[in-house]
Amino acid sequence: MSRTKRTIRKEVKYNSDEWEKMIFLSKKSGKNPAAYIREKAVSGKIMRLDLESMLMNASYDDNSACIDINSVAKNVNTEKAVYLKDVEEAEKGIELLEDYVHNQLRTPVFKEVTEAWL
Repeated sequence: MSRTKRTIRKEVKYNSDEWEKMIFLSKKSGKNPAAYIREKAVSGKIMRLDLESMLMNASYDDNSACIDINSVAKNVNTEKAVYLKDVEEAEKGIELLEDYVHNQLRTPVFKEVTEAWL
């Protein structure tokens, strides 16, 4: 079995908890830490948050909740007073946000980063 000469050296920094986990996992795998880290870096899975699929089916009422809340903030800052209509608009915006959070937000989706991403 021929050994490949490794000539490129890169520094990786860990906090103490990360390093303890790395040592534990490398021992569990039966490899020394360098071999374990190298294998994971080259062959391990790297996941990224897939915002497209999370947001694809979510509609947000044309941002009306944000518009309502921003309108209230503008009126309060301009008038230096809070009126009943401001409170009602803020409540409407909060209800729209609550509906969005409860009924339209999706569980985060992660996809593996592969050479196709390059």
